[in-house]
This record gives sequence, C-alpha cells and structure tokens, in this order.
Amino acid sequence: MLTCPHGHYEVWEKWRKAGGGPAIAASEYEEWPRGRIVYDRERYRFILYADQQILRDPALMNAIRERFGLAMDRTDQKWDDHYRSTRRLKR
Repeated sequence: MLTCPHGHYEVWEKWRKAGGGPAIAASEYEEWPRGRIVYDRERYRFILYADQQILRDPALMNAIRERFGLAMDRTDQKWDDHYRSTRRLKR
C-alpha cells in the first residue's frame, strides 16, 4: 500500500503555527471529519478511508474524487473508526 507519510496531527500543527485561520486556531484536528487515500499496488485500486459524514455526502465525495483524480470504478470507499470526528458538518 502507498500512502502519504504525513499524519493529520503533524499537518494540523504546522497549519496552526503558520496561522492557518480561526477554525484551526480554535479547534483540534480530531474534531473535523477527515480521511486518507491509499493505493493498493497489487489490486491497482485506491482506497478512500473517511469519516462517515464524508462518505454519506455525494457532493463531498464528488469533490474529493475530482480533486484527487480518483476514478469511481477504481476507488473503494471505507469507513474507519480512526477517522471519526466529534464535530458535525452542516447540512
């Protein structure tokens, strides 16, 4: 599996130190829905792990697929308890 080497906590702290904005300064990274994309080199497929709020929102999923260039027929979507947030997205 291929994945990004950066962890959510490290990136969040880097943004915080760089003055990433009021939402970052006033909250912790665990509060926000998040996820990760990995690539399965044996199956030639992407796996998108994410908070259920993200996976259930077609507009968000389309934006993620477009932003990262993920083909629907080569991407599996999976919920992972590790990415559960405490903050709820507005609907």
